[in-house]
Formats: sequence, C-alpha cells, structure tokens
Amino acid sequence: MDECGHYSCKYCFGAFIESALNDGADCVIKTCPTYKCPMIIQPELFTEYLPSDKLKERYSKFLVQNFVESNKALKYCPSPGC
Repeated sequence: MDECGHYSCKYCFGAFIESALNDGADCVIKTCPTYKCPMIIQPELFTEYLPSDKLKERYSKFLVQNFVESNKALKYCPSPGC
C-alpha cells in the first residue's frame, strides 16, 4: 500500500480513501487505515484508487487548498475566476 508497508485489499482501501475525500479537505492529511499508523497517505495512492476523474479533480483542489493555506507567503487571488 504505502511506505509504511501496511496492506489492505483494493476494494477496502478504495472505499477508505473515497470516504476520506467525502469528509472534506482534511483528506490530504489522512493517515494509513492501520490502527495507530501515523503515515500520511501519499497523493499518488489517492489518484490511483479514486474511481472517477471528478473525484480525482476534487482531491487535486484539496491539495492546492492545503498548499496555499500552509504557506504564509501565499494567498488566493481575490479576483473571481482567477
């Protein structure tokens, strides 16, 4: 599955990350589903296991949002549609 070495079946892991995505922007810091594993799930696994381009696009938006909000030197442009 991930760098931590924990495994789960494709169906269960896919359902886990889709559920994490449905919970919102915190999905970008979601950790391995193995009990007490602190390893954050890498973006490549989200894009590999999410079943549709629409969900992958939503995840990408959360990644950008997290990047901008985590960097004090950045902010969103106030102009609509920018």
